[in-house]
Formats: sequence, structure tokens, C-alpha cells
Amino acid sequence: MDFEKPTPAGRQALTDRRDLPLDAAHASNRTANLILLGAMWLLGVTATQGRWIDHRFGSLRITLTLGLIFGALGWWRGVTHPVLRSYLRWAVPWFVIGLLSVLMAPPRSIFADTTGHTFDESIARLLWFLLIPGIAVVLQNKDQFRALVRGLISGAAIFLLDALYRAMQGQSALNRLNELLQTHRGIVGLTVVWVVPIVLTASFVRMRWLTRYLYVAGTVYWLFASDGRAPILALGVVPLAFFMLKPSKSGKPAGPRFAATAAAVFLIFFLASNVTISWAPALSRLSQVQGGNRTDSDEIRILLLKKAYTLTWKHPFTGVGFGRFAGTYDPIIDHARNEHVRDEALKLRAHNVYVETFAATGFLGGLLFIGTVLSPLALAIKYCWDRDLRAIAAGYCAIVFTMFFSADFAAVLYMAMAVLLAATVRVARMGPPPLVAPAEEPATV
Repeated sequence: MDFEKPTPAGRQALTDRRDLPLDAAHASNRTANLILLGAMWLLGVTATQGRWIDHRFGSLRITLTLGLIFGALGWWRGVTHPVLRSYLRWAVPWFVIGLLSVLMAPPRSIFADTTGHTFDESIARLLWFLLIPGIAVVLQNKDQFRALVRGLISGAAIFLLDALYRAMQGQSALNRLNELLQTHRGIVGLTVVWVVPIVLTASFVRMRWLTRYLYVAGTVYWLFASDGRAPILALGVVPLAFFMLKPSKSGKPAGPRFAATAAAVFLIFFLASNVTISWAPALSRLSQVQGGNRTDSDEIRILLLKKAYTLTWKHPFTGVGFGRFAGTYDPIIDHARNEHVRDEALKLRAHNVYVETFAATGFLGGLLFIGTVLSPLALAIKYCWDRDLRAIAAGYCAIVFTMFFSADFAAVLYMAMAVLLAATVRVARMGPPPLVAPAEEPATV
């Protein structure tokens, strides 16, 4: 049976009306709404700078506190949409396995360094995965959604402006005197890479043309001036992921694009590894490693990967405990080429989130973690006709890719997952765009 589908403008109007409370005009409600918007913006900012804020203000965990508030509010409203339930099918078993790995972790070796996550920090990191659906429910309000995205953009912009200021002063963008930039450049790299497609593509971010491209230019400068190799490679993944997600005439992503994208990523990595540019330290480091000129930093990362591999096979069921990889001793560490490499490999986290998770939680826990991370992306692919959703998903692909080379993803991953799930739910509720019937040809006499 044929029926008339609502136009895109009509669907948006209906969605907007659902966002507004019946008594929104009341002064007290307007004030409460402004407070919520400010808190959501602050959540976005602290997702980038949260650890620095915690360091400055003692034990205040402002990012987790805000996440608990909005997550609990969303769960109270009800996590009932099929998209969120599909995510929870992965997240709940992963939370259980991660929790069991913490409770059943073997005793620390006498050789182990005491650094690494504490019990409370490990539980908090696991808890985030259950807070994400609740935050996604709250983000169904378009104003809250925009406030969080603007907070993420604002948090990263602080670093970009500082880098620009230092460049104008003739100093390095990652001057070691600045603890903020020195300690958190990896998190900043993840943030700026993720928000680039949102800034350029998404219609819900109201930014002037000049502001958009100034932000992107600052992002590119930041990445090339830093020592981080992974974000530069991830920046190349974003347009490839966006192309991969673009629907074909059938309305679904074209299958061959997956193979083409994988081949292109490998080609970019190979080319970048063989290019030395004096003003791009990250690419220079890639070239040196490719030529066999490894620094202690490179040796530490390789040794950490070997340590993760051996620990996974020695503890295949529960791992060494979620958050306890750093500081766990294994005899393979003694094969380091010098004492400095050995000490660092003992106390540092692996520069690959996936292999560290396998070592920390075992084979089942590692597989559930990968499924939890990829499930929002898999759900979003079903609704790839929406351009804004494709922009968010493409940025999320950059984070998933960077986790192969990153030691920590922190709240940036959680915020990206919440935004992607929220956008997927919104597009799913709006439904597919109306089909436009072809115009009839004029009858010929």
C-alpha cells in the first residue's frame, strides 16, 4: 500500500518538538536547561583535558562525575531503543568479563612495579561502557547533542591555539615546558582527528566557513608538529572511511569499497614510512623505524607487544586483570637491550589497546572488547544515508584505527561512542529519506 512519507523538513520538525518539554517557556525550566547545557559542554571539554584537571584539583574526577550524572539520567528515562540494546549485548558481557578479570587477577609478582591503574580506576573505566547508552539517551535532545560536540571542539581548540601561539613565538608546538601539551598530546590528537569530519560535514555544528577551515588548518599543523605518528595516519583514514560509508544506489555501502579502502590505507602507510620531512617529526620517525634505526622508545614499544603476547598465552582465561598490564612482570622483559628499556617496558602500558586488553582480560575478554568497540560502527552502517552520521562514523573509525598505536584512549573513546550511538538512534527514528518518483515524460502525439 502506498502512503506519503514525511519530508526531511517535516521529520526534523517532529524530532525537534519531541526534544522540547511541554513547559519549556517557564523561567525555572529555562535556567535548568542552561545548567544542563553547560554541564554537557563541560563534559565535552574535560573529555580532552580531564586528566590535567584531575591533576590540578586533586582527586576530583570531573569527567567521570558528569558521565555518571548524565548516564544515570538516561538510564532513568529508559534505554529501550533497539540500537542501544544491540550495543548492550556486547557491552554487558564485556563489563562482566572485565570485572571478573579484576577480581580474579593473580597476585602481583615481587618484581612488579607498583605503577598502573588502581582497583577503583579499573572499575571506573569499565563502568563507562555501561554509562554510554544512558548518555546517548540524553543526547537525543539536539541542544544537548550540540553542546557536547561543541565542548569537544572547544577542548581541542585550546591546545590548537596554544600551539599556534608557540609557533608565532618561534617555539615548538610541543614545547616540553608546557606540561599540558606534553602529557596529553595523544588525547588531543585523537580529539582533533575525530572532530575534523564533524566540523567540515555535520550540519548541526553551526560554524562559519572561515572558522571551520581555520580549525582544520590548526589541526593539520598540530598533527605534523607533534611527535605522534598514529594521528597523522588516522587523518588519512577519515576521508577513506567517509568514502567507504557512502551509500550506493541500493542505499547500502558498496562491498568492494572495503577492499579498496584497506589497500589505500596500506599504501598510505607504506609511503608515509619512506618519507623524511624535516619539519614533520612524526614522518621522520616513521622513516627511521622503517630503515631499522630504532630508538629506545621504539624498542620499548616492541618489547611491550612481546610482553602482551606472552601474558595472553600464560593467562588465556582471565588475563592478568583489567588495568594491571602496567607493572606486571614477565621474563621476556629481561631480553631488553638496556636497563632503561627494561624498566620502561615493566611499568608502561602497551602502545596497542587491543593487545593489552587480550593480555589483561584473556582471549574471551579481548574478543568482547573488540565487539563492544565495533558495534556502534556496525549499527551506524545500516543508516549510512545520513551525511552527518557518516561524518561521525568516519571520525570514529579514526579513533578505532589509532588504538592500534595508542597507549590510552580515555574518555575520548567513550564520548565518541556515545555521540555515534545517539546519532544512529536519531537517524533510525527519522527513517529513510522519501523516495522521489521519476518525472513522467510528456506524452507524444
